[in-house]
Amino acid sequence: MQIMEKYSGQYENALQEFRQCRLDFMRKPREIRFLDVYETQANYIMCQVKDRESRALCRQLLRYNMLIKDISEKIGNGKQYVRIAIRTQEENDKIIQVLKDL
Repeated sequence: MQIMEKYSGQYENALQEFRQCRLDFMRKPREIRFLDVYETQANYIMCQVKDRESRALCRQLLRYNMLIKDISEKIGNGKQYVRIAIRTQEENDKIIQVLKDL
């Protein structure tokens, strides 16, 4: 608590940067025809996967050393879902490019 005041400006800047990064990242997967993106306030986005299995998509990305999580069973409505973490701008751009190529 004693150092909170000292770093509060940096913390606020980091939060603002993350919020902007999340907004930018949420727009890009919408261009991918087999993903429906759900808005979140967390450090990940949730997507419904259409025209393919979410588990297969996770395996495909793993070949590129990219890890996303299949959350279809957690949702439990019979549809396919994945969770994609929001990372650095460079990593976000890389995963979007791989998804577009698939």
